[in-house]
Amino acid sequence: MLARYLQYLHADIRQAERSPEEVEFYAPGPESWLAEARQLLIDDPKTTFGERCGLAPEAFPPAGRLDARQVEGLGGALKRLYRSWHLDLLMPECMPAQAAYPALVSVLEKKLPIVACGWVVVDFCEGEAACPFGQHCFCQEGGQPCPEVDPEPGKDEWY
Repeated sequence: MLARYLQYLHADIRQAERSPEEVEFYAPGPESWLAEARQLLIDDPKTTFGERCGLAPEAFPPAGRLDARQVEGLGGALKRLYRSWHLDLLMPECMPAQAAYPALVSVLEKKLPIVACGWVVVDFCEGEAACPFGQHCFCQEGGQPCPEVDPEPGKDEWY
């Protein structure tokens, strides 16, 4: 029963993604990006991101009801959705999917500006006391939760 529901939820997430053509259509030219930035400073968003894209956080099952594969699948789908709307999520790369999932769903409840050019950064961490990621976050003692991984071993840095 849950598997069938998750299929529909994945379809809803794909439907909510902004297509590259839509982003290009709405993207302002070089002369108007400053006007967009100025408008972002003046206007506060009036609706949540979930209302904007048609997804309710209540539609997402709690992480405890999902197995690891389901959590990873939903987390990946939400990340693709957010990238399509130019939302940059500030969270540790190596965080386990089970720990990241609640934060990914919580983005739907945030009132975020939608931009045509550039990116809106979503920061979840407000310091050690209110950190939703616990030991997986870069705000914790030591500041390096992820092991150093070379994405291209054997290739020198360009700088």
